[in-house]
Parts: sequence; C-alpha cells; structure tokens
Amino acid sequence: MKRIVKILIIGTAFLSAGCADLDETLRTGITAETYYSTAVGFEDLAEAQYYPIQVKYGDYNNIWDHGTDIWTYGSGAREYLNSYESGLNPSATSRNWYAIWVAYFKGINLANSVIGRADDVVDMSDERKKTLVAEARFLRALYYDHLVETHGGVPLNLEETVGVVTEAYPATEDEIWKVVKEDLEFAAANLPVTQSEVGRATSGAAKHLLARVNLTTKNWSEAAKWAKEVIDSKQYSLIASYYQLWDPYQSHSGKGYNAETIFGLLITPTSGINARDQKSRRFAARVRTVPGLQATFYIGNEVSRHKPTPFLVHEIFNNDPDRTDVPNQWNDERWTTGFKLVWRYNNPKTLPKGATLGDTAVFLPTEKRFEQMTDAEAAAYSKQHNFRMYRMKDWTTEIWPSLALKFRMRGDDSPEMSLAALGDYNPAYFWRTEPIFRLGETYLIAAEAYMMMGGAANLDKAAEYFNAIRKRAEVPGTVMPLITPAQLNIDEILNERHRELTGEYLTWYDLKRTGKLLERVRKYNKEAAPYIQEYHMLRPIPQEQIDRCTNEYPQNPGY
Repeated sequence: MKRIVKILIIGTAFLSAGCADLDETLRTGITAETYYSTAVGFEDLAEAQYYPIQVKYGDYNNIWDHGTDIWTYGSGAREYLNSYESGLNPSATSRNWYAIWVAYFKGINLANSVIGRADDVVDMSDERKKTLVAEARFLRALYYDHLVETHGGVPLNLEETVGVVTEAYPATEDEIWKVVKEDLEFAAANLPVTQSEVGRATSGAAKHLLARVNLTTKNWSEAAKWAKEVIDSKQYSLIASYYQLWDPYQSHSGKGYNAETIFGLLITPTSGINARDQKSRRFAARVRTVPGLQATFYIGNEVSRHKPTPFLVHEIFNNDPDRTDVPNQWNDERWTTGFKLVWRYNNPKTLPKGATLGDTAVFLPTEKRFEQMTDAEAAAYSKQHNFRMYRMKDWTTEIWPSLALKFRMRGDDSPEMSLAALGDYNPAYFWRTEPIFRLGETYLIAAEAYMMMGGAANLDKAAEYFNAIRKRAEVPGTVMPLITPAQLNIDEILNERHRELTGEYLTWYDLKRTGKLLERVRKYNKEAAPYIQEYHMLRPIPQEQIDRCTNEYPQNPGY
C-alpha cells in the first residue's frame, strides 16, 4: 500500500465518529471531487481505507488480552484496565482505545467514500468498481465489528462525512450488527477468491468474519454455514505443524503469507507495524535485569506487558507429565512452540565471570515437580546447574516464560541479533504477513457453532472440527488426547481457543461473547478478581470523543 500516506493527506476530511476540534483545517490543492472521480484516484482511495487496520494490529495492541483468565499485566506504567480497579484509566482510553476509535472511524469514512463515489468514476469498468465497493463494505464491517464488540453502541455512519461535524449519537448494537452482516454478505458475494496484492480482502475473509459475527450474535446455523464454506473452499489449508505455522522464514516464500492465512496485515519497510512485530514485543519478558543477557528479536524486546496466569501455565497447558489424558506441556506443540523457558547468555559486555556465551543463563521451569520443590531444593538445583531458576513463585514483574517464541522474528539469541546490534527494527522481517484471520480459528468457530446447535449429528461435526485442530498440535512422538462429542462444552471450546489462539487478540472477546468473562476472571486472575464488575463487559467510550461533541455523548455505564 505504497500510496496510503499520500491519500490520507489529499483526501477529504476523514474525521472521527462525528465530533472533531473546530479548528481543524484541510489544506490541499487537489479536490476530492476531481481526483477521486478518476480511475487512478479511486484506486488510491480504495487502498487508503486499509491503512487504519494497522493501528489496532500493529501500533496499539497492548490491551486485548489483559484482564482475562490467562493473561495479567507484567510491567510498565500503563496497566490498561488489567485489574479493572481504577475504573476509567485515562492512559488506556486516550492512548489506546481512542487512537483505534479515531483510526477506525476514519476507515469507515474512507469506506463510505468508496461506496458513495463509485458511480462517479467514468474511466473504470463496472466489474472493477464492484470489487472495490465490496472491499469497502468488508472493511466497514471489520471496523464496526471491533467498535461494537469493544464499546457497544457507537455512531452508525453510512455516508461520507465531509467537513466538521460536532454532534454524534450512538446507534444500538442490533442496528450495527444488521449493517455489519449486510456488508459482509455483499462482500462475500462480490469479492474475488484471490487477490494479486497481499493484504487485500477476499471472499474467504468476508465469510470468515461472517462466521465469527454470527457466532457473536448467537446465530449458530449461520456461523456454521459460513465457517464450513471457508473450510470446504480448499483455498486455505492447515499448516502441517504449529511450529511451522509461526516459522518466520515461511514469509519469504514469495507469497508473503502461508496457506493458513485468510486475511492479514502485510509488514513493509513503510508500514506502521514495521519490523518490530508488536506481539513479539508485548508478550516478551524483560531480560535486562539479568547479567549477560540482552534482548533479541528471538526473545522479544523488553516491553513485557503480558504475564501468563497460573491457569494458563498449570491447567490450559497442564504441567503434570503424568496427565496424558489432557493437552500438556509435552504433547502440545502450542506450548513448546510458544513459550521460551531457557534464556542463554548473549551479552559479552555484561557476561558474569566464569560464564560463556551460549550457556544457560535463566531457566523458567513450569513442570509440577519444580513447583513442589522446597526453596532449599530449588537453590541447590540452580547452583548445581549454574543458572538462575525462576519458578512461578519466583517470577517478578519482568521475568516469566515469554510467548515471544510464538511470534519470533528471524534470527536467534546471538549477540548479532540483539537490539543493540540491529536497533529497533529488523529488516529481515519485512514482507511477512501478520495473520488477522486464519483457518485454525475457522475450524474452532465451526466446532463451537455445531456444538451450540446440538443434536447427535451436529455434535459429531463439532468434535471433528475440534479434533482437527487439536491433532495438528500434537508433538511428534507423543499422543495428543482427542475429545468425544459427549465431552464438548463451552469451557472446553474456550480452553482450546486459548491454546490455539493465545496472543492473537481474541481472549477478552471470547470470554465476553460466551458470557464467561466475569466467572473466569474471578476464578483465575487474582489481580483482577476483586474488581471486575458486570459493566466491564464493555470498554469505556474514549473521553476525548465525549469532550469533542457539543451534544452530551453518553459514557458507557460504570465508567
């Protein structure tokens, strides 16, 4: 999307939800009426509507898994409502939700512009215009899906806004979901099966989101139908192993994405996400407090925001090797691929006396037997092996098993791959596609939808889709226990989604969608348990949105 920045400059005044500072002035010598009525200008406008995607999935992604049953907050000054204690967290709403709010309403207005201006373009075929309008309706649905799931009722804008608007009024959730489904059904019918440019919407992407949206709105049969269409299309396929799925070298195959990716964000030298890969950053621990260690793109680069809960480490991925009847830390590749438990010395400048580069510096055991050691036994074990050992009780606000291995960048733990050597960007990471929708989730959507429909035949289908994902995660040489139709329930579905999709920004939404947010946070997240309330099923309306309106825009209850 090389021309996106230019388009955002020359376009019409794409404002937020309808309220803006009154002193905003558009300065340009090119008018939208003349430029966007040409094929070249209209293509540019259609490209520009993709740009806001990266604000959520690249720039502001600290907040999606915090305050859940499997992730709590690690370190740093911004807790983003992780504990729910402080009610309206100014940093969370102004730094994160508001940035996405503004970007996504700009994206909605760009999409409205494409939809509304298509008929004015004279030097473009009707077929091409229909494709670009279908892209616009897909993106409008994508942006509204985030906004309504996160905040509830928000302003529903279906026509291009030009100039300054100072009033906004929220629509109901039902009104918004109706438009989202209509947009996605149009997109599914009119988008191509494949696109020549990586990152552009396809009919498969629209159908996947339709399946997810219908799951959210409890229309089980429609969710099952659309998920099945994506799976049966054979346009996508499950990668043979979970480790290969997240292999960063796959992105250099020439396609920019792997066979499981349905829709994703292409990382380029000029895209906002760049080569830092925010998930690698956000799910990394901090190594700087340990002599002989420095951050690398393989370990993660020190942001340390997401700290796993005991529930994730002890139960979701069971830490008892004798429990072969459940997915555990030995038979499940989603654990062995995701979590880095051994950190090796890689900083010659701070290397402790007697240590050698490449030796084990830190061991983060999660196995049950280590948790059962006395402190004296643990100290003796560490001394015997000459490394620092951090059991769960020893974790700090900065040191714990890091999920950065799942989102690893190219490279390794060597000093040459450190941030000190490469700076904040890793050029080898360019041209990789960050997955937003992938087939692994489609299978789990199908499993949940068929399970919720009930009946013996549907439960059999649910177990089939469920077990396809679980079997794929089997570590070679082990046996992954599969599930029977009678064992399926919503908690089993959630647990499997946690294993398969952890770190992919769906946890909070999954818990909210299934009505399990309060129950499971209170049970499994000790920091958040005392404070979470019913009103936390919605995130707050950004305060700046309220302040910018001349009418009284309502805050969500409780904030």
